[in-house]
Amino acid sequence: MKITQFELQWRQDNQADWILTQNFQTSNLDKTHSGLTNKATYLYRIRAKNIFCWGEWSKPDLKVQTGSRPGVVLTPKTAIVAKKVPATGSRRLAVDTFVTKYEVSICWKMSNDAEEAEVASYEVAIQTSNYRIFKENKALCDGGNEIVIKEKCCRLPMSTFWDGEYRQDQGQLITAKVRARNAKGWGQFSRKNTSSSSARVEKIPKPMQNPQASRDDKQSAISV
Repeated sequence: MKITQFELQWRQDNQADWILTQNFQTSNLDKTHSGLTNKATYLYRIRAKNIFCWGEWSKPDLKVQTGSRPGVVLTPKTAIVAKKVPATGSRRLAVDTFVTKYEVSICWKMSNDAEEAEVASYEVAIQTSNYRIFKENKALCDGGNEIVIKEKCCRLPMSTFWDGEYRQDQGQLITAKVRARNAKGWGQFSRKNTSSSSARVEKIPKPMQNPQASRDDKQSAISV
């Protein structure tokens, strides 16, 4: 028997009953439902009609949660900061035992508190030695870590940028970009930081050759 019409009915999950005026009647197999309340859950049911009568309603198994993906994260900031001294048991390591006394912080913010409250994780992509490629390093900056999500900051050893995938030249700007994820998915990446006040790569001077010495009866001369 040919179906002549469909009726689609909806309600929010906080409404106990179906409301007769909340419905569509159509002969099409699809329908766009607009004007919904943001961050609400809707239930839908449908029934079909032929030349005799309407059939039974479907079970309201379809639930749709409205909302949107996160907005764009504000441009991150990088800085050279004093290294946090980790504790080892009851003792603390001396700062002098580190390769350097400083590390690089990458920090960011969402545009407003409401969006920030819904963030489930971040992805922090750092510029690699190929300046066109940005890549996440979860070992050093895991945007899914609870502490990172709360603080919206990562700290990386400066040595990260001396060798390997993230190697940069002395004085090179350290750049990154960040995106956020909520229940609806990933948002777009932020712009990369380009401020002249951003952190720059600082490398330890390479070992020098032994100095050369010469002397006469009254003085010594050292050349390097």
